[in-house]
Amino acid sequence: MEDGFAGALLGTGVGDALGAYFEGWRFSSTIKLSPDKIESRYLGVYTDDTEMMIILAECIIKEKRLNASIFVKELAARFNPKRVMAMEPRPF
Repeated sequence: MEDGFAGALLGTGVGDALGAYFEGWRFSSTIKLSPDKIESRYLGVYTDDTEMMIILAECIIKEKRLNASIFVKELAARFNPKRVMAMEPRPF
């Protein structure tokens, strides 16, 4: 079970980093892109989505359960505005 948990965390982070540039795009727009175009837009960093997942996982591990008040306090304390991706439409 721990391997599955670790794999889910890793897969989420990698997928988030690979897809960060395309957040907010319609699927019909992204399937038209070639692999080269997608790779050229890779930002190489994860977003606030992964940041929140990391904080959630750490809270669950530390508390052995989900403690919502601790989770919310950690979210507020560790907020990083540089990781927030705007949901504005992008050209393509």
